[in-house]
Amino acid sequence: MKKKFLAIAAIAIMIPLVLCACKKEKPVEPTQPATQEASVEPETKSTPTEDPKAAVVRLIDNVNVLKYVHGVALDCDYDYVWYDENGYAYTMVTDPDFQSIGDIMEYLFDTFTSRGAAEYFPDLALMGQDDAYYPYSYVMVQGDDDVPYGLYELQGWLGFSIYENVRDITISNQTDNSFTADFTVDYFGDWVTLTMGVVGEESNGSFVWKIDSIVENWEY
Repeated sequence: MKKKFLAIAAIAIMIPLVLCACKKEKPVEPTQPATQEASVEPETKSTPTEDPKAAVVRLIDNVNVLKYVHGVALDCDYDYVWYDENGYAYTMVTDPDFQSIGDIMEYLFDTFTSRGAAEYFPDLALMGQDDAYYPYSYVMVQGDDDVPYGLYELQGWLGFSIYENVRDITISNQTDNSFTADFTVDYFGDWVTLTMGVVGEESNGSFVWKIDSIVENWEY
């Protein structure tokens, strides 16, 4: 009887051990992470990489081009003249870089911030938006049988001078997205010091330096 009891006890002890062994051998189901890692889009660099002094030279070159635009002094074909409803005469522009109002605006706002453009070239920046600057410097002509479709500039050349011989550039107040540049230029046959406020701004998917202000410091 004692042996039978011992055998029963031994069996009772072995059953949970066998069950545990079977439980351990059961394959573990792979678990999915609670949240999946979202794909990270590459960040757009928000700081211009162009050297500030190189940017000053480039921006002044752009300003000089815009002085020709502002002075309605682009290349034209004088065989084609269009008159608006008030009798103002416009001549067809042949300059390949400027064949629409959009070309002018793109060049202007790639060079200046909105504030800088409105301060330095208000008649271009506000063209068609403010009647204070009528007659407009440029118009797009289409649907006129007498002249070809295209960009036309107002007849009435405006005198101007460009900034030449940029030199002695000093950079100050520099941050990741702004700086001040002081430099000397030859302007209207005399030397003048310019103070240019420059900021970083998005343009065509990247950050570039643009002019926010220009101050001419004349010595009298």
